[in-house]
Amino acid sequence: MNRFYNILIIGLLAVSCANEEDVTAGKPETFVKYYGGINSDISSDMKETSDGSYILLGTTVSEAASDEEVSKIRLIKTDVDGNVIWDRAYPDNQSGESTNNLMGRAVIEISNGYLVVGDSIYEEDNQELTNMFLLTVDQNGNTIAGKSISFDNASLHGYAVTLTDQGNYFVLATIEGNTAPENMYLAEVSSADLNVVWSQTYGIGDDANISKTIITDENNNVTWSGTTTRNGENDIRIITTPANSKNTFFDETIGLNNGKNELGFDIRRTPFGYAIIGSTNNTAAGDQDILLTRVNTNGKLLGSVTFGGSKNDTGEAITVTEDGSLLILGSTDSFGRGERDFYLIKTDMFGNPVWTENEGVDGKIFGSVNMDTGSTLLETSTGHILVLGTTEFGDVDTMVLIKTDDQGNI
Repeated sequence: MNRFYNILIIGLLAVSCANEEDVTAGKPETFVKYYGGINSDISSDMKETSDGSYILLGTTVSEAASDEEVSKIRLIKTDVDGNVIWDRAYPDNQSGESTNNLMGRAVIEISNGYLVVGDSIYEEDNQELTNMFLLTVDQNGNTIAGKSISFDNASLHGYAVTLTDQGNYFVLATIEGNTAPENMYLAEVSSADLNVVWSQTYGIGDDANISKTIITDENNNVTWSGTTTRNGENDIRIITTPANSKNTFFDETIGLNNGKNELGFDIRRTPFGYAIIGSTNNTAAGDQDILLTRVNTNGKLLGSVTFGGSKNDTGEAITVTEDGSLLILGSTDSFGRGERDFYLIKTDMFGNPVWTENEGVDGKIFGSVNMDTGSTLLETSTGHILVLGTTEFGDVDTMVLIKTDDQGNI
């Protein structure tokens, strides 16, 4: 009965814009769309496709008859107005790509469809283990192939993927439970059969997380960012390496042993080097704020700036716009009317906010009266801003897609 009530709420909210202002009339070509059902659906990534549509990635979680949770990769293709073209979950019990629980974290468009990177979760000797999982589907969502990539005596969690200059794929993962100090995994995977061409490990510390984006340059060098944990302190880490090499151009830890917790979640290339978005607890109130960190092409710190209020605010994703600005997606407890809302910030390349019309808020706040958490964002080919996130209705999570105008208005 509780789930039915939540579904009814979702259906009612899906037909209106849940913004901090009264936006029921809306603006042309902007929208708020919910994609959910009786299961929890948690968003993770999206891309604009070559045909002008959008591909959305998430994980759908349901309860089996045994009261155990079952998770599947969920892919949704929509048109420019957010209307569903197709909606698929994997494994689909037909193709045999995997019978394990699957989780999706990153998606890209490839020559014959789409490639998803995430996790395949299974039990062995009463222990839960994880392999990195690759899934390819065609333009209609039909499974082409699935592949698990394992790491000896450890779990591998897939986070990011991009194309190589030869048409293969770079994939990035974290290593959990490695007996050696390395906790980051980079590999090139063949586009023909998803087999690993080469792999290298990086990183050192007690634990690590990595960014949702891999950056490559004209020489096929690879850059990523993330968070490394040493002695209970979290610091931002950025690495640039040649393909298939342990000899990195640089491997920099920002703020090491300074007593502050600073986390990196996403990274983009800029004219001055790189912009990293994340969070920090180095605030006067002791809460979390959104942290924008700028480094040069050698990974050296150029400067940083924070955004947020008196409560917890986290940076989720970043992109570079056509006009040379930085567009940041965060989640905020400090502003808005809900338990947590989306926080959209536009700055110049130095981190100076562009949208300052609301006193005390360096950006746009929107969301429902429930818990709204951002996942990723992009600027579309038409100049609109697309935000993907998750809204929690009671005990049910639902994917939400928001399209704003070029000024962040719905």
